[in-house]
Amino acid sequence: MKTNLHHAVIPLLAVLCAIFFLAQVKWRPAQFALLVEIRTDAPARLQLRYNRGYGIRQEGISTKILPATGEFIQVRFPIKVNTAQDLRFVNLGFGHSLDFRSLTLQPLAGPARKLSAVELSSQTPDTQISQVADVIHVESSGTEPLVLHLERGSRFPASPIALLWQWAFVIPLCGAALGLVWVFRREGNGRHDDSLRAVLPNARVPGLRMIVIGTLVFGYFAFSFFGLNGSSTALCRYYADREMPDAGVLVGSPKEVRSDEWMLQTPWIFSQAFRTPAFSPSNPNVGGDVTPLVTNLPVRHWSTLFRPQMWPFFFLNMERAFAFYWNFKSFALLLGAMLFFGVLTGGKTLLDLAGAVFLTFSPFVQWWLSTPTCLPEMLAMFFFALWLSAIVLRGRARWQVATAAACLIIAVENFIFCCYPRFQIPLAYLAAALLFGGLITPKKADELRTFRLCCISLVVTAIILLTWCWWRDVAEIIRITSLLSYPGQVRFSGGGFEWSRFFDAFLEFSMTGDRFPERLENACEAAGFLFIAPLLAIVAIRDAVRKQADSMLIIPLALVAFAIFYMTVGIPMWAAKASGWAYVYSGRANLLVGIGTTIALVRYLARGEKAVSPMSARWCIFAGCFLLLIPILKLTNVRLGHFEASSTIVATAVFFGLIALCIWMRSVVVACVLLIIPQFYACALVNPVAQGVPGITQSPLLHWLAEAENHKPAGKWIVLGDTLRAQVLPDLIKATGADVLGGMRCNPDYAMLQILDPAKKYVALTDRYAWIHFKQAYVDAPVLEAAPGLAYDIKIPLSSALLDQLGVRHILEVDMPAGQVPAGFHLVGTHNQCRLLERD
Repeated sequence: MKTNLHHAVIPLLAVLCAIFFLAQVKWRPAQFALLVEIRTDAPARLQLRYNRGYGIRQEGISTKILPATGEFIQVRFPIKVNTAQDLRFVNLGFGHSLDFRSLTLQPLAGPARKLSAVELSSQTPDTQISQVADVIHVESSGTEPLVLHLERGSRFPASPIALLWQWAFVIPLCGAALGLVWVFRREGNGRHDDSLRAVLPNARVPGLRMIVIGTLVFGYFAFSFFGLNGSSTALCRYYADREMPDAGVLVGSPKEVRSDEWMLQTPWIFSQAFRTPAFSPSNPNVGGDVTPLVTNLPVRHWSTLFRPQMWPFFFLNMERAFAFYWNFKSFALLLGAMLFFGVLTGGKTLLDLAGAVFLTFSPFVQWWLSTPTCLPEMLAMFFFALWLSAIVLRGRARWQVATAAACLIIAVENFIFCCYPRFQIPLAYLAAALLFGGLITPKKADELRTFRLCCISLVVTAIILLTWCWWRDVAEIIRITSLLSYPGQVRFSGGGFEWSRFFDAFLEFSMTGDRFPERLENACEAAGFLFIAPLLAIVAIRDAVRKQADSMLIIPLALVAFAIFYMTVGIPMWAAKASGWAYVYSGRANLLVGIGTTIALVRYLARGEKAVSPMSARWCIFAGCFLLLIPILKLTNVRLGHFEASSTIVATAVFFGLIALCIWMRSVVVACVLLIIPQFYACALVNPVAQGVPGITQSPLLHWLAEAENHKPAGKWIVLGDTLRAQVLPDLIKATGADVLGGMRCNPDYAMLQILDPAKKYVALTDRYAWIHFKQAYVDAPVLEAAPGLAYDIKIPLSSALLDQLGVRHILEVDMPAGQVPAGFHLVGTHNQCRLLERD
């Protein structure tokens, strides 16, 4: 009875530690709150920005999106910083009028401070601020985002109680952690005891593996049948129709930073479906030649036979097919990783599933989940290929070997067709190292040896032939891309990755799409993996000293060590080019660090036997890790612009010191609980849960434009305007099937540029992957100008001759004052501040 109670206390304390850690990083009250009632004349995306007190560029951001109801809406903007400086409102919405009422700065446990119109100032031209009674009215006629300063340059220190509140959850976390370390003293004395079995008497329940696999498969079909997905296309309604970005969103919120999904990849998928002919290998909206074949779009091409995630587009309606395509990302990765981990663990289902969940819901994977590079599909095929290779060499029946060999061809080709070398090359090296380093050891006495060799020969031959056939079809577009200044001519030799960046993920559990370390550009670039490789390297060395060396632990860690060296120091350029690593820049190599570390972790925990350590040694390990992490995390936090408070640094050091002890002791349950719960909570809703794609399919503006396209389908579209909305709409219009000049293209539109820039004056600007914006200008000839990021503006006169040369049949003017209709065009109508002109 005492033993059972003891085993129940350990996971309970682990759960408490995880909850208190989450409370510290996610739930602690803000030091200030700005309380205000707001009324807008159009949907408004309001940000409260503030200097964090560590330099003018270190910003904090609190974002709210408000509907235009005509009534005042009460809003609370939390401010999580000890000293808030230079508070300012930034309106990124569409309206020009804002009304504020009861504008109050409320410190935690401190006196409130009311703000009036006198304390507001604007840096945006043509802005008027006035106050009548208790209502502050702000009117702006400019096209730039409205910026309002609240007492410019002022400093607001937090109250003493607010400073103490930061430590409120650190104390119970420390108590639970110390209690867990103390309880560990009662753990067995070196018995061979899997701590999973301590909680579940038989971790290898007959049929458990099939139950888990069946649940994942059922979940995939159920989610897809009901049209659930994680797309952020609700934002299309915001930009196209100036409505709240909540269409179809069930849980979570769409992420603006995922623009490569909601603004590019998803509209391109719809463009493929609605063009004539549908799902063509060529689509000028995406790029020249057969660009869709190398950008992971559904294409009516033989290679799609090897991409099951694309099959539903050819026999289901678009929204349900999109759900099947989307859910393949997570469910295939979960299933593939779990099956592969089973090869490493000998089939410990719960540990395999825990490893798959830990990897799938890591920050790097979730923040990169929906990019056109298809990272999750690529990882799923990586794991499936390794698992199937094991079956080919270990299967006991001919049908198993033959089936695995056929599926292996599909997995490898699917991996190759993802066509993103920056991720593929590190994964290919890791796969090769695992395969040839001892992962798959055939039996010495093997009755099926000849049959296996035949299957392997057929697999290798089929992969070579299929890849050659695919290469023959895409060689020209790859050649064109290779000649571009970006990405084609960009080569890397590694280096430049600061070592402290490996520890960023420890301090980013509170990161959101709007709240991220400013110097890291955005949340996607900031995302990484928990860096536990050094600890695993130490335990691998310890086991080797004890003559318990494990090649499947050492090999992935060796690849991780190489990746770290490549990222921080670099290798000679000749070696990078010869090995293919010249296509991998330092930040992308972090994928190898994360995948290799996860493989090593699962393999290490699968050993089952507890590492024997006396009680004093356990306290020393916990205390030593805590003391080592404190200065490392402090240094990391300084580099991140003091992203987290000191209390969070202490809590993180305690929490991960405890995780280090659990890994050292091979306490599987505790390690899995502590690693998975906080990470899953922080990352599970990085992408929202939505139903359907109503941001595109139910957009009144896009429906209106689609009718115009169907009325006169021959000809091209251009979008004119100076606002961000005008820059976004070209790519959204592509979802109707129209041919649109401008927007994002993977390679230059040489036919268009021959007309606009016949002398190739601007070739240095256009010779790249770029985002193209058209603007009306009173100039004699088109002028091309650089814009922020991978973008450039094309200023053109609306002359009939030029528009005829370009083949323009429709012009959409966005957020522009109504002007004269160009010769040869007539006004179709207006809709939501968009004016549509059509060729006579």
